Amino acid sequence: MEHHRQQEEYYKKLQVEKRRRQEYENRRQEEERRSQEEEYIRQQEEHRRQIEDANLTALLQALSQLTPSHTLSRGYTHTCFTSTASSTAPLPPQKAITQNPPPLCASGTPHLPEISLHTQTGFTRVLRAVIWLTAFACLAFTSLPVHPHLSAPTPSPFF
Repeated sequence: MEHHRQQEEYYKKLQVEKRRRQEYENRRQEEERRSQEEEYIRQQEEHRRQIEDANLTALLQALSQLTPSHTLSRGYTHTCFTSTASSTAPLPPQKAITQNPPPLCASGTPHLPEISLHTQTGFTRVLRAVIWLTAFACLAFTSLPVHPHLSAPTPSPFF
């Protein structure tokens, strides 16, 4: 009888240990599965970011070819904008620049430094691209010829 009771206790302990090992193995497999999922998601996000960066870089390069002129000076990229104001118009007051003043365009306006792609966040790049696209779309639409019927004012029936 005593031997039978000892065998039952031994089997109970064995089953408890077996259950504990199985639970441990299940947790380990679950953690491994989660880790693999997280790694997969991280790789997908990195791949998506690389594609976005490549697309935005290509877009910015295409837009930079449409700007009036680009020069490289002191390691920075500058964009030269031509001024539409008359040459005698006074410039707005500026802070004194003590070292490395910005170079001037042929029109006399200063070059405006562009933000490096390495310092921009994805949102900043997208916002900047949208601004450039909007500006060029406005320029394109304002330079289109107007149809004669659209340019004449419509007479009002009330006058």
